[in-house]
Amino acid sequence: MRKPTISERCFEDWCYQNEIKCQPIKRARVDGFRRPDFAIKVGEHWCVVEVKEINPNREDKRQLAIASEKKEQVISFWKVSPGTRLIRGLRDAKSQLRKFSMRGLPTITCFLDNTLGFYDEPREVKQAMRRVETDVISAVGILRKPAAVWVVDLFQYPEPRVRIPPDCAGQLVRKNIASADEE
Repeated sequence: MRKPTISERCFEDWCYQNEIKCQPIKRARVDGFRRPDFAIKVGEHWCVVEVKEINPNREDKRQLAIASEKKEQVISFWKVSPGTRLIRGLRDAKSQLRKFSMRGLPTITCFLDNTLGFYDEPREVKQAMRRVETDVISAVGILRKPAAVWVVDLFQYPEPRVRIPPDCAGQLVRKNIASADEE
């Protein structure tokens, strides 16, 4: 059995903190096929969640080394097209969540940014959602820990096959952004 990723453990911590029933979904037995990570029950509603991690790439590590060397907290920003680091995760999640969406379950792709911390900003999320149009994913969640507890911000796709019920969405998050098209 595969060891859970950092983001999966953090997501489970968030579920525990919020008293949300969280069940890991069994791994696919067939090589090359992947399933989502969790089924969660919020109130009376079940949702399927695929958790993705944004890990530091070479440029992130270089910027961190520069900051450490200079002992400065200000890090220069490099040119990255908005949403780029989230797009691959959304495309992967789309294939993993498709069957569950077809069965009428709301689906969420939840990201944890393990980098310098701006790939999960609202502008980045909205741009990625615009670039990966889909009706399979109901919403994109951003898991973060701004203080002592984990929180999730939820960005809902404008026209998903299955919407997250409002009473469910309200219990899931600290901030619910109705649609990626809103500014």
